[in-house]
Amino acid sequence: MLLILASALIISCSSAPEASKPNTPRIENPKDYVGKDVNSFAQRVNPKQQDNAVSCQECDLRRASLVGANLRGADLSGASLWQANLSGADLSGANLRGADLEDALLKEANLSGADLSGAKLFSANLSGADLSGVNLSGADLFGAHLDGVIGADFSGALNVPAR
Repeated sequence: MLLILASALIISCSSAPEASKPNTPRIENPKDYVGKDVNSFAQRVNPKQQDNAVSCQECDLRRASLVGANLRGADLSGASLWQANLSGADLSGANLRGADLEDALLKEANLSGADLSGAKLFSANLSGADLSGVNLSGADLFGAHLDGVIGADFSGALNVPAR
């Protein structure tokens, strides 16, 4: 009897379909997928905007194209920016604390004075980015591309690649 009950429990646990998990988007074509908050966020970001910093805490901005965007002083803490293209973007003074920037393109982005503490920057491309005065404490830079970065202080950062 105990064996039958244990078998039934194992079968019921292992047969749960992956797509039925709450908060897991069903992705028809994964290579074209962008985060659920990308469109509404992109409408609020104006490259010529001079004030009114945007806030999008814990937003899903995966694969967003924000090339050259003015995100000066933006609050993107905890946001998912996995594979986002932020090349040439102005993120000076932005709050990116705990953000997921894995595989993100940040080539020649201005991150001066930004808070990247605890951010996940696995394999992010930061080539030519301005990292002057950036807080990188607890940020994980495993596999990040750091060619030509400006003004970086990597003290407190984790897994900093040799340059």
